This record gives sequence, C-alpha cells and structure tokens, in this order.
Amino acid sequence: MFPHEFPVAVKELNAKLAMPIHWAVFDLAMHPWKESITLVTDEAKKAGLPLFTPMMGEIAYPGITKTCPWWQELPER
Repeated sequence: MFPHEFPVAVKELNAKLAMPIHWAVFDLAMHPWKESITLVTDEAKKAGLPLFTPMMGEIAYPGITKTCPWWQELPER
C-alpha cells in the first residue's frame, strides 16, 4: 500500500485506530527512511484519522499509550 492509499483503507476497514507497520526497520528503499511515515501522517491528519505510532521496541497499548512523531528527531541516515 502507498501512503496516499492509507486513508481509503482505514475508512473501508472502519478502523478505530490505525498503526502503520514495516516502514522503518530496514533502510532498503531509494527514498529517505522517514518519507513513508511522514506522508502517512500527513494523509491521516488531512482525513482526520487516528494514528498509533509507538517507537520500535516500545511496549505500547492502543488507545492507552500516547504516541508522538518520534522519528522527526532522528537523522535521515
């Protein structure tokens, strides 16, 4: 799925909360590693969709744990 398809998928699934996965574990793509999550976050904001983005390895509970855009503070590579 591409980031621009994210809002449609969330709405079709009638999801109460969305958690993007497989976007930052390995830096294998030709684009910057933060690009996908930045685009998904932008699309979610535009569509008013709830997003759950715990840090990798963090123990987090959907609907309980507050998440933030932690990746913004990290270097590109």
